[in-house]
Amino acid sequence: MQLALAEGYEVVAYARNPAKLDIKDKRLEIVQGELHDQAAIEEAVKGSDAVISLLGPTGASKGLPISKGMQMILQAMKKHGVKRIIATATPSATDPHDSFDLKFKLAVLIN
Repeated sequence: MQLALAEGYEVVAYARNPAKLDIKDKRLEIVQGELHDQAAIEEAVKGSDAVISLLGPTGASKGLPISKGMQMILQAMKKHGVKRIIATATPSATDPHDSFDLKFKLAVLIN
């Protein structure tokens, strides 16, 4: 976000807790929302040239919130004609709250 702002881009940050963002800039718009809030996601995506997703699980994550959130982001992108996305993930990072999953472990080992 800081690099995009330094390059002069306008940035929309979608955050569950905007108080955690310590960046202030006139070109930064913050949209508060949850991953299940389609209307808020659409508001954040509308008018954008690209989406950069830094979604990641928390220790309290239940089910597949990241997958469902990404589906909503992609739906919003399609609706508003946004064709570029950069998505990062850290599948090899361990979380002490994770339970053992053989398929996941094999996927990490293969990469």
